[in-house]
Amino acid sequence: MRKLGLLFALSFALSFTMALLPASAFGAGQTMEEGAAGRLLPTPAGVLPIVEEPVTLQVFVAPAAFIGDFNTNKATIYWEEMTGVHIDWIQVPEQDKEQKLTLMLSSGSDLPDIFSTHLSFEQVILYGAQGLFIPLNELIDQYGHGIHKVFRLEPNARNVITAPDGNIYTLPYYNDCYHCRYAQRAWINVDWLQRLGLEMPRTTEELVTVLRAFKENDANGNGKADEIPLLSQANSWHSDSTDFLMNPFTFNPGNATLWRYVQGDEVVFAPVQPGWKDGLRYLRRLHDEGLLDPESFSIDQNGLRQLTENPAGNRVGLSLGGYHGMFAALDADGAKHDYEALPPLQGPAGRQTPVYYVGITPIFVVTRDSQYPEIAYRWGDMMYDDEKAILGGWGQEGEDWRAAKPGELGITGQQATWVRLTEWGVPHNSHWGQSIPQIANGDTYYFSVAAEQGAWNLEHELWKASTYAMKPYGVENQALPPLFLDLDMVQELSEPLALLRQHVDEWNALFITGRKEIDGDWDEFVNGLEDIGLAKVLEMTTAAYQRQYR
Repeated sequence: MRKLGLLFALSFALSFTMALLPASAFGAGQTMEEGAAGRLLPTPAGVLPIVEEPVTLQVFVAPAAFIGDFNTNKATIYWEEMTGVHIDWIQVPEQDKEQKLTLMLSSGSDLPDIFSTHLSFEQVILYGAQGLFIPLNELIDQYGHGIHKVFRLEPNARNVITAPDGNIYTLPYYNDCYHCRYAQRAWINVDWLQRLGLEMPRTTEELVTVLRAFKENDANGNGKADEIPLLSQANSWHSDSTDFLMNPFTFNPGNATLWRYVQGDEVVFAPVQPGWKDGLRYLRRLHDEGLLDPESFSIDQNGLRQLTENPAGNRVGLSLGGYHGMFAALDADGAKHDYEALPPLQGPAGRQTPVYYVGITPIFVVTRDSQYPEIAYRWGDMMYDDEKAILGGWGQEGEDWRAAKPGELGITGQQATWVRLTEWGVPHNSHWGQSIPQIANGDTYYFSVAAEQGAWNLEHELWKASTYAMKPYGVENQALPPLFLDLDMVQELSEPLALLRQHVDEWNALFITGRKEIDGDWDEFVNGLEDIGLAKVLEMTTAAYQRQYR
């Protein structure tokens, strides 16, 4: 693990020194130049400042509600000093982003230099093909510096951000979020296991035994028969009842990929694979025995938290989801302590392996209205510098974070390299959050932050879940990676994909709760998929996958 504490100090000192040097100090070929059309050009790749004389760029952002005014934000002041680029911010509330973004792009006029906000691949190809976003290929070749770090960290990254027309219109947010890659989890109440003298279940049958014990033996010790052995929730981050519990029977990437995964060179659909019916039968059995609560198909996070944080005792034995906050309050010294990640269960045929996901999303584009596209590109590319990513994500050294001292340990128990002084989500005006191109790297970002040893820490719990409960069982990297569909595909598939999501969600609930028979009504379910256009979806997404990744 890199010794970032020292690197931070050395890099910042060097960068500030460079910012004060005259242009001649950069040497031949490193001063601001004028392009063939008289356009000002930046200094070479990786050099600070980006410009020799001040330049103003207009940037659209939609910051999280807890981040203050970008005009006075400490990161804004810092980066202006570092780069020589002044930013005229267009700030839009996060909840209004899509509406404002669509209005601006639909008008096609008076666009800012940069949109720096999370975008969909559909938006990138739509407006890239219309010429509103400029191709970055040549800029990456000439001025790319930070983006090459992303390409080294994630070999598929270039494929992910390359559009069907061969152009790269966007820089990505690379979230090397270790626990996000193993996000399909189940959380079991180990307090109840200990109280009843039970072992951690290893198979689907052992889980049935444990859930029965939770239901029948006053697992929460309050003298009431109020235990809910298994309660999940629909339409949240890997929280659907079929997510984790279907994988012992067949590979299931979940609705994050609309149940699509890669088998050889083909894209296939999990709900029509033979093992899906076996998984549904298992879930139906849990429901019929009163072990899977029917509220799992309608309850939300707040409702679930009220049950786990119940003053008369936690009522939930097992819940599904990516992290504790989906079923327990993180700001209370309560139910979050009761749960640990359940390792992947072994199914009747011996299947036992977790799913693996890639975290790359579009976040940065340069528009056709920019007078300084090269400078705009370099401004975004510089955000990937490892030693400055902490500033972009956590504010200023000495105020919002500091270098760790010897003996201060991170969440893995190894020497930490930095210490948070301002907690994420607390209102502040220190940094830009997740509004910029960034490498959220496991080693340098998540694992190396200091943590009080022995105290409950969310990042530690998620690291522990991935390292000990998931990774030892191997991973199946079959989940469909991000796809860049061309415009015709986007238009042709948007409705079928939405209808497929709705159809599968509805029928899963009908099968599991017994309102439809798994065998008797199966053809009706499959015929509905065919009427929606499943064959076309698989054919077109297979073609897109093969173009992008083969």
